[in-house]
Amino acid sequence: MTGPDGWPSLSQIKRGRTAVTESDLDQRDQSSILRYQTLLEVSGSIALHRELPALFHDLAQKLPHVVPLDVISLYLHDPAKNVMRMHTIEASFAVSVPRETPVEESPVGWVWQTQQPLVLTDDADETRFSALLRQMKEHRFKTVCILPLTTAQRRVGVIGFGSRLSRETYALADLDFLMQVSKQVALAVDNALLYGEINDLFEGFIAASVKAIEARHPPTFGHSERVATLTCRLAEVVDHADTGPYAGLTFDADQLREIRYAALLHDFGKVGVREHVLVKAEKLQPGDLALLKARFDFIKCRLHQENLEHKLAISEGLGAQERKMLFSPLDADLQRRLAEVDEMLAFVLAYNRPTEEGREDLARLKGIAEKMYESFAGPQPYLTEQELVSLSIPKGTLTMVERREIESHVAHTYRFLATIPWSSNLRRVPDIAHAHHEKLDGTGYPCALSSAGIPIPSRMMTICDIYDALTAQDRPYKKRFPSVEALNILGQDAKAGKIDADLLQLFIEARVYKDTR
Repeated sequence: MTGPDGWPSLSQIKRGRTAVTESDLDQRDQSSILRYQTLLEVSGSIALHRELPALFHDLAQKLPHVVPLDVISLYLHDPAKNVMRMHTIEASFAVSVPRETPVEESPVGWVWQTQQPLVLTDDADETRFSALLRQMKEHRFKTVCILPLTTAQRRVGVIGFGSRLSRETYALADLDFLMQVSKQVALAVDNALLYGEINDLFEGFIAASVKAIEARHPPTFGHSERVATLTCRLAEVVDHADTGPYAGLTFDADQLREIRYAALLHDFGKVGVREHVLVKAEKLQPGDLALLKARFDFIKCRLHQENLEHKLAISEGLGAQERKMLFSPLDADLQRRLAEVDEMLAFVLAYNRPTEEGREDLARLKGIAEKMYESFAGPQPYLTEQELVSLSIPKGTLTMVERREIESHVAHTYRFLATIPWSSNLRRVPDIAHAHHEKLDGTGYPCALSSAGIPIPSRMMTICDIYDALTAQDRPYKKRFPSVEALNILGQDAKAGKIDADLLQLFIEARVYKDTR
């Protein structure tokens, strides 16, 4: 008996029932109990597994106890190409099937379109699906059962079952059971697809957030991604460590995802830092530097003016030869004083550039600041008090006020991440990101936590963050360190008790630092 397009239909199978004996009833009762128990187990598997391959692997272990089963597969519809794409397959033997099948030319496509269950036997006379029949004969399948996966809201896919037993393998009871299974699997697939869509949406949000960070601070392009890669890699190394203080510490998939999100978003708070502070390349801001240069030009103009006024005062009643004799030393003195101003400006400009270590000639800078020139408002210093403070920065380009503003990005990051309704398996993302600038000796920020208060994922991120910051491409305010020097700097921090020495040892031994270069 066949249904539309030569396929047996469920109603036709039902009409094929035969008389049942008492012994059949006893056997059927036992079989019904087993089917019911298996359905309960399938429900448990659906609740347990979020990933479809794991669910189908579990089904492939449970269902053969109830129905003949050698292969189970899942197909999802690709609307862009209008094909049914194989998502996952479980088989008791090596089987090769097409990854994609056209909707109009395949039994899974027929089920997807009609939403009707179909059963195909290897002796069917159906040229439309000759390719599948050839595969069935090649793999010695007697029967294939294909069922739609549908929820109240939408069609979600197609599930296929295959058996090598007889052509009557999927009789009425088997088909009824498989349809009950397919209803539950449809819910699981729908939830998985919805979970995937939500996850894709969230991943898109994370990617957009990282781009927003990098747009604010282009010199650090790629930093967040690299720190996430390094931190997750170090977590995997820790997960497999069999010696040392971290032997036995493991991270599951959710924890690795939690660490990845925290690392990707650890610098998001920089969106709350003023741009001119965030990208400050020299000790003086560009506008302040322009005013300083203009002031030194004014000072030189005043020297020219004083020279001319002096000449005018002494030149009355003198002849040309006498003026030349008197003016010559004045001009020489002017050139000397102009050269001094130029040299002082050059010194200040050199001092304006960032250094890794403090400079020893601070006294000369203070001497320049103490010099006075005559302005329209009266005597003024060559350097303002604020300029002297900025130029006296011993290391880097930031004043203490600006450094505190930069450090505030960690608090901004925490406040931002804390507003996100993280799921229970990701709830520590804000705390992990919040502690990535803390140091084991309590000298870090923003909370000056000591060793016991710093989460292990944060300790890993600290190492990876420092390493990438040191070895990344040149930035306006610092030069790139070679990898060896960067590791030496990290080693010094470990000896000083600032970062975790055991984690650093794993970082170096496993050559984790190579993963982004």
